[in-house]
Amino acid sequence: MDVSKTIQSTALLIEVSSGINNKGELQFKKKSFSNVMPDAKPENVYNVAKALCEILSGETRRVYLRDTSIIVPISEPES
Repeated sequence: MDVSKTIQSTALLIEVSSGINNKGELQFKKKSFSNVMPDAKPENVYNVAKALCEILSGETRRVYLRDTSIIVPISEPES
């Protein structure tokens, strides 16, 4: 069965330090920024993420893009 995938929304996530655990290791949580244009160029999104990292309190680590998509079966033409 053929299926189509359509991106419904895209979010930018940045890992930001949230404290230290009982082993003395730095803990991180993800800060989410929604309404990213799904067709935005990754390098542009990364540049925005770098700028956000500069103003976020706490150490930052990884940057993610999260797409939410809808998938539906593609109807086969009737003969």
